[in-house]
Amino acid sequence: MALYSQERFPEALSELQAYRRMSGRADQNHLIADCLRAVGRPERVVPLVEEALRSKAPNEAKAEVVIVGASALADLGRHEEALALLRRARTTEGVGRAYVLRLWYVTGDTLAKAGRPEEAAREFRKVLRHDPGAFDAAERLAELG
Repeated sequence: MALYSQERFPEALSELQAYRRMSGRADQNHLIADCLRAVGRPERVVPLVEEALRSKAPNEAKAEVVIVGASALADLGRHEEALALLRRARTTEGVGRAYVLRLWYVTGDTLAKAGRPEEAAREFRKVLRHDPGAFDAAERLAELG
C-alpha cells in the first residue's frame, strides 16, 4: 500500500497481487484494480470487481472496487456497463458515508460522460446535500446548468 500511495503502480500491482495470492482475500482488489487502470490495462479490472463483490470484503472495499471498475469501463467508453456496475452498489439517499458520496460522484460523472446531464445533476445534488464542499460537485453541477 505504501507503493500505491507513492503512485509506484507497477511495483504496487506486483506486491498487491502477491498479497491476494498468499491470503486468498479480495479486500485489496480495489487497489489492484486501480493499479491495473494506472498501468493501462483497464480491461482486466472487471473480473477483480466481480471477485470482490462475491467476497466477504467490507462494504467500503466493495464500493471502492465498484468505483474503480466503473471508472475503468468509462475509460473504455463503456458507459452503460459502468452505470450498471455502479447500480450494484446499494446506497441510501439519507446515508452519506464518504464512500457513498464517492459512488454518487462517479455515477454523476459517468452519466455526464454518457450524455445524460439531468441524471448526472441529480447525482451531484445528492453529494452536495451531504457535503457541500465534496470534490468539485458544485462546479460540476453548475457546468450541467
